Amino acid sequence: MRLQGKTAIVTGGGSGFGEGIARTFAREGANVVVNDLNGPAAERVASEIALAGGRAIAVAGDVTRRDDWQTLFAAAIEDFGSVQVVVNNAGTTHRNKPVLEVCRAVLPFLAVLLVGVLLITYLPWLTAVLRAG
Repeated sequence: MRLQGKTAIVTGGGSGFGEGIARTFAREGANVVVNDLNGPAAERVASEIALAGGRAIAVAGDVTRRDDWQTLFAAAIEDFGSVQVVVNNAGTTHRNKPVLEVCRAVLPFLAVLLVGVLLITYLPWLTAVLRAG
């Protein structure tokens, strides 16, 4: 079990690749925090991991919102004590169309892909720096 005792947050963990990652990490011994915009989907995956003998919690949230990331980290720390792995899997896309028609339509999708990654990357670091003084 390569991830025994480690805690992993998996964004977009309620379906697709994220669900597969969450289940695989749990099989490898990780405590898994399943995050998804779709709360019931996150709950389903976390429940199924627990039923299979793993340790998982579900935390619904939007990766583009700082408050949701803070809630996500707080839940992970409360339940598992620490976080060693974060999988930035959450994503979305737009319908196929000519590139010149995509510009404005793609902005909400970029928020998920870019803002979510920035928040998850810098929020824990900033929190640690502020705590250290």
